[in-house]
Amino acid sequence: AARTSELSRAYEAFKESERRMEAFFNNSFQLLGFLTPDGTMQKANHTALNFVGCSESDVIGKLFWDTPWFSHDPGQQQIIKNAVKDVSQGKTVRFETTHKNVNGELRYIDFSMHPLHDEHGHITYLIPEGRDITDIRDTELALEFSQTELEQAQSVAHIGSWYFDANNEELKWSSETYRIFGADESTPANLELFLKIIHPEDREKTISAWNDALRDGSQYE
Repeated sequence: AARTSELSRAYEAFKESERRMEAFFNNSFQLLGFLTPDGTMQKANHTALNFVGCSESDVIGKLFWDTPWFSHDPGQQQIIKNAVKDVSQGKTVRFETTHKNVNGELRYIDFSMHPLHDEHGHITYLIPEGRDITDIRDTELALEFSQTELEQAQSVAHIGSWYFDANNEELKWSSETYRIFGADESTPANLELFLKIIHPEDREKTISAWNDALRDGSQYE
Protein backbone atom coordinates (compact mmCIF):
# COMPACT_ATOMS: atom_id res chain seq x y z
CA ALA A 1 0.00 0.00 0.00
CA ALA A 2 2.81 2.39 0.88
CA ARG A 3 4.52 1.69 -2.45
CA THR A 4 1.26 2.29 -4.31
CA SER A 5 0.73 5.57 -2.47
CA GLU A 6 4.28 6.68 -3.30
CA LEU A 7 3.80 5.89 -6.98
CA SER A 8 0.48 7.72 -6.97
CA ARG A 9 2.09 10.85 -5.51
CA ALA A 10 4.92 10.69 -8.03
CA TYR A 11 2.43 10.33 -10.87
CA GLU A 12 0.39 13.30 -9.65
CA ALA A 13 3.55 15.39 -9.32
CA PHE A 14 4.51 14.43 -12.86
CA LYS A 15 1.04 15.35 -14.18
CA GLU A 16 1.13 18.68 -12.34
CA SER A 17 4.55 19.47 -13.82
CA GLU A 18 3.21 18.53 -17.24
CA ARG A 19 0.17 20.84 -16.81
CA ARG A 20 2.42 23.73 -15.80
CA MET A 21 4.66 23.21 -18.80
CA GLU A 22 1.63 23.04 -21.08
CA ALA A 23 0.28 26.29 -19.60
CA PHE A 24 3.64 28.01 -20.04
CA PHE A 25 3.90 26.75 -23.62
CA ASN A 26 0.45 27.89 -24.66
CA ASN A 27 0.36 31.19 -22.75
CA SER A 28 3.68 32.44 -24.09
CA PHE A 29 3.60 35.60 -26.19
CA GLN A 30 6.16 33.92 -28.43
CA LEU A 31 5.21 31.70 -31.36
CA LEU A 32 6.54 28.28 -30.28
CA GLY A 33 6.65 24.79 -31.70
CA PHE A 34 8.27 21.37 -31.65
CA LEU A 35 9.66 19.66 -34.75
CA THR A 36 11.31 16.31 -35.30
CA PRO A 37 14.87 16.59 -36.67
CA ASP A 38 13.59 16.15 -40.24
CA GLY A 39 11.32 19.21 -39.81
CA THR A 40 7.99 17.47 -39.22
CA MET A 41 5.64 19.54 -37.06
CA GLN A 42 4.79 17.85 -33.76
CA LYS A 43 3.25 20.67 -31.75
CA ALA A 44 2.51 24.38 -31.96
CA ASN A 45 1.35 26.67 -29.17
CA HIS A 46 -1.90 28.64 -29.18
CA THR A 47 -0.11 31.89 -29.99
CA ALA A 48 1.37 30.42 -33.17
CA LEU A 49 -1.89 28.77 -34.24
CA ASN A 50 -4.01 31.85 -33.57
CA PHE A 51 -1.55 34.02 -35.47
CA VAL A 52 -2.39 32.33 -38.76
CA GLY A 53 -5.90 31.21 -37.81
CA CYS A 54 -5.45 27.45 -37.96
CA SER A 55 -5.80 24.44 -35.66
CA GLU A 56 -3.24 21.82 -34.66
CA SER A 57 -4.81 19.34 -37.10
CA ASP A 58 -3.91 21.73 -39.95
CA VAL A 59 -0.18 21.59 -39.19
CA ILE A 60 0.70 18.47 -37.17
CA GLY A 61 2.54 15.96 -39.34
CA LYS A 62 3.42 18.53 -42.00
CA LEU A 63 6.93 19.66 -42.85
CA PHE A 64 7.52 22.99 -41.15
CA TRP A 65 8.18 24.89 -44.37
CA ASP A 66 4.87 23.69 -45.83
CA THR A 67 2.79 25.10 -42.96
CA PRO A 68 0.70 28.33 -43.17
CA TRP A 69 3.45 30.38 -41.53
CA PHE A 70 5.61 30.13 -44.67
CA SER A 71 3.32 29.02 -47.50
CA HIS A 72 2.96 32.63 -48.75
CA ASP A 73 6.59 32.83 -49.90
CA PRO A 74 8.56 30.08 -51.70
CA GLY A 75 11.79 31.93 -50.93
CA GLN A 76 11.08 31.85 -47.19
CA GLN A 77 10.16 28.17 -47.45
CA GLN A 78 13.59 27.36 -48.84
CA ILE A 79 15.29 29.43 -46.13
CA ILE A 80 13.37 27.53 -43.43
CA LYS A 81 14.17 24.21 -45.09
CA ASN A 82 17.87 25.09 -44.97
CA ALA A 83 17.55 26.25 -41.37
CA VAL A 84 15.99 22.93 -40.33
CA LYS A 85 18.94 21.13 -41.91
CA ASP A 86 21.42 23.29 -40.01
CA VAL A 87 19.67 22.96 -36.65
CA SER A 88 19.28 19.18 -37.06
CA GLN A 89 23.09 19.14 -37.21
CA GLY A 90 23.38 20.98 -33.90
CA LYS A 91 23.45 24.62 -34.96
CA THR A 92 21.27 27.46 -33.67
CA VAL A 93 19.88 29.93 -36.21
CA ARG A 94 18.30 33.36 -35.94
CA PHE A 95 17.09 35.70 -38.66
CA GLU A 96 14.19 37.88 -39.74
CA THR A 97 11.38 36.26 -41.69
CA THR A 98 7.72 37.00 -42.48
CA HIS A 99 4.34 35.44 -41.73
CA LYS A 100 0.92 36.39 -43.01
CA ASN A 101 -1.43 36.72 -40.06
CA VAL A 102 -5.06 35.66 -39.86
CA ASN A 103 -6.10 38.94 -41.56
CA GLY A 104 -3.71 38.40 -44.46
CA GLU A 105 -1.34 41.12 -43.27
CA LEU A 106 2.37 40.55 -43.81
CA ARG A 107 4.14 40.65 -40.46
CA TYR A 108 7.87 40.66 -39.74
CA ILE A 109 9.11 37.99 -37.35
CA ASP A 110 12.29 37.71 -35.31
CA PHE A 111 12.76 33.97 -35.84
CA SER A 112 15.12 31.54 -34.13
CA MET A 113 15.46 27.78 -33.88
CA HIS A 114 17.64 25.59 -31.70
CA PRO A 115 18.08 21.84 -31.10
CA LEU A 116 16.85 19.99 -28.02
CA HIS A 117 19.09 17.13 -26.84
CA ASP A 118 18.31 14.07 -24.73
CA GLU A 119 20.49 12.82 -21.87
CA HIS A 120 22.76 11.06 -24.34
CA GLY A 121 23.36 14.20 -26.39
CA HIS A 122 21.19 13.11 -29.30
CA ILE A 123 18.97 15.72 -30.96
CA THR A 124 15.36 14.77 -30.29
CA TYR A 125 13.50 17.93 -31.28
CA LEU A 126 13.99 21.27 -32.97
CA ILE A 127 12.42 24.25 -31.20
CA PRO A 128 11.33 27.14 -33.47
CA GLU A 129 10.45 30.47 -31.84
CA GLY A 130 9.07 33.64 -33.35
CA ARG A 131 8.31 37.16 -32.13
CA ASP A 132 6.29 39.69 -34.10
CA ILE A 133 8.54 42.74 -34.51
CA THR A 134 6.50 44.55 -37.16
CA ASP A 135 5.53 47.48 -34.92
CA ILE A 136 9.09 47.87 -33.64
CA ARG A 137 10.41 47.67 -37.20
CA ASP A 138 7.91 50.28 -38.43
CA THR A 139 8.87 52.62 -35.59
CA GLU A 140 12.56 52.25 -36.40
CA LEU A 141 11.93 52.92 -40.10
CA ALA A 142 9.84 56.01 -39.23
CA LEU A 143 12.64 57.30 -37.01
CA GLU A 144 15.19 56.68 -39.75
CA PHE A 145 12.97 58.54 -42.23
CA SER A 146 12.55 61.45 -39.81
CA GLN A 147 16.29 61.54 -39.23
CA THR A 148 16.91 61.61 -42.98
CA GLU A 149 14.43 64.44 -43.43
CA LEU A 150 16.03 66.38 -40.56
CA GLU A 151 19.51 65.96 -42.04
CA GLN A 152 18.28 67.09 -45.46
CA ALA A 153 16.62 70.18 -43.94
CA GLN A 154 19.75 71.03 -41.95
CA SER A 155 21.91 70.62 -45.05
CA VAL A 156 19.73 73.06 -47.02
CA ALA A 157 19.58 75.62 -44.18
CA HIS A 158 23.19 75.04 -43.08
CA ILE A 159 22.04 74.52 -39.50
CA GLY A 160 23.57 71.83 -37.32
CA SER A 161 22.33 70.19 -34.13
CA TRP A 162 23.87 68.24 -31.28
CA TYR A 163 23.01 66.71 -27.92
CA PHE A 164 24.96 65.62 -24.88
CA ASP A 165 24.11 62.60 -22.74
CA ALA A 166 25.34 63.70 -19.33
CA ASN A 167 24.87 60.26 -17.76
CA ASN A 168 27.17 58.58 -20.27
CA GLU A 169 29.20 61.72 -21.09
CA GLU A 170 28.44 61.14 -24.77
CA LEU A 171 28.30 64.00 -27.28
CA LYS A 172 26.51 63.55 -30.63
CA TRP A 173 26.68 65.86 -33.64
CA SER A 174 24.44 65.85 -36.68
CA SER A 175 26.03 65.42 -40.11
CA GLU A 176 25.60 69.14 -40.84
CA THR A 177 27.37 70.06 -37.60
CA TYR A 178 30.37 68.04 -38.77
CA ARG A 179 30.25 69.82 -42.14
CA ILE A 180 29.99 73.27 -40.53
CA PHE A 181 33.01 72.54 -38.34
CA GLY A 182 34.90 70.91 -41.22
CA ALA A 183 35.37 67.74 -39.19
CA ASP A 184 35.38 64.13 -40.35
CA GLU A 185 32.18 62.28 -39.36
CA SER A 186 34.24 59.22 -38.45
CA THR A 187 35.83 61.25 -35.63
CA PRO A 188 33.93 60.83 -32.33
CA ALA A 189 32.46 64.15 -31.15
CA ASN A 190 33.67 65.31 -27.74
CA LEU A 191 34.33 68.51 -25.81
CA GLU A 192 38.05 68.41 -26.60
CA LEU A 193 37.36 68.35 -30.36
CA PHE A 194 34.77 71.12 -29.99
CA LEU A 195 37.21 73.36 -28.09
CA LYS A 196 39.87 72.85 -30.74
CA ILE A 197 37.45 74.10 -33.40
CA ILE A 198 36.14 77.26 -31.71
CA HIS A 199 38.16 80.49 -31.55
CA PRO A 200 40.79 80.50 -28.74
CA GLU A 201 39.33 83.71 -27.27
CA ASP A 202 35.94 82.01 -26.83
CA ARG A 203 37.18 78.83 -25.17
CA GLU A 204 37.22 79.99 -21.53
CA LYS A 205 33.70 81.43 -21.81
CA THR A 206 32.49 78.24 -23.53
CA ILE A 207 33.95 75.96 -20.85
CA SER A 208 32.38 78.09 -18.11
CA ALA A 209 28.94 77.97 -19.76
CA TRP A 210 29.29 74.24 -20.32
CA ASN A 211 30.16 73.55 -16.68
CA ASP A 212 27.32 75.78 -15.43
CA ALA A 213 24.83 73.86 -17.58
CA LEU A 214 26.06 70.52 -16.26
CA ARG A 215 26.12 71.69 -12.65
CA ASP A 216 22.76 73.45 -12.27
CA GLY A 217 20.95 72.98 -15.58
CA SER A 218 21.31 76.58 -16.68
CA GLN A 219 20.73 77.30 -20.35
CA TYR A 220 23.68 76.68 -22.65
CA GLU A 221 23.94 78.75 -25.85
